Amino acid sequence: MVGRYTHAHQFNRARRKFAFLRTRLGRVIHDIRRKIDGDPVGEQRLGALLDLAVRVPHQDHRQRGRKVYALHAPEAECIGKGKARRPYEFGCKLHEGVQVHSVVGHRWFLGCVVCRNPTLPADRR
Repeated sequence: MVGRYTHAHQFNRARRKFAFLRTRLGRVIHDIRRKIDGDPVGEQRLGALLDLAVRVPHQDHRQRGRKVYALHAPEAECIGKGKARRPYEFGCKLHEGVQVHSVVGHRWFLGCVVCRNPTLPADRR
């Protein structure tokens, strides 16, 4: 809903809804921590996810460094594409190596490398 309000230039309403979502997330984090306090299995299973959830309400859209774009895939990064329709995409860059000269119709896959730059999450044009 916050995105719809900002798209319609209803920024005060969007700010209120965003504050409500931050409050709700804080309550859920507090409740989960209270319930798993002293339970080593629960802390082991939910510890990494709680660390990500704590980072979400404190991050700013202009902050430098690592941001959380998706809780289900914390390794996702913002990739600046420079396209008109989709200027940004989220995921990981992957470089693939294939054989240049090969038999007609057959190309051998040589390998791939995931390109990660932890100091600069958003690529510049």
